[in-house]
Amino acid sequence: MLFIDMYKPSFTKVVSNSFCEINQITVDGCDPNKTWCYIPRGTNATIKVEFVPHFCSRHVSMDMHVQLGSNKFNISKHIDNEACKFMTCPVESFIKNEYKYTDTISRNLPKGMYLALFVMREDINPKCCFGIKVGIN
Repeated sequence: MLFIDMYKPSFTKVVSNSFCEINQITVDGCDPNKTWCYIPRGTNATIKVEFVPHFCSRHVSMDMHVQLGSNKFNISKHIDNEACKFMTCPVESFIKNEYKYTDTISRNLPKGMYLALFVMREDINPKCCFGIKVGIN
């Protein structure tokens, strides 16, 4: 199962120079008033991120993974990194946007507690970086 820590704030800035402001992160089926959310591996989950970018771009990508030591593990079974399929593009500076992505939680994630990392990029440059505490059982 995937356990998502829904403490407020439910996200962590990963880098201090992130070029966006995260307003809210929700995961379908998770009650924001409860501490933990349980999602079994192998099932579909939807993450929705409401944010205000501080940059403009015609094309952005989104990386999603958990880090365990020097190893990266994909969160989803078949990640589609083309962020513009799941949000409004082009991205306009200081205009509220929403990224909404549904996929199957990978059965290959190792057990443990870690930070799930999300990095929105313009070309190779990180623009919007945040993490959610997750536990895999």
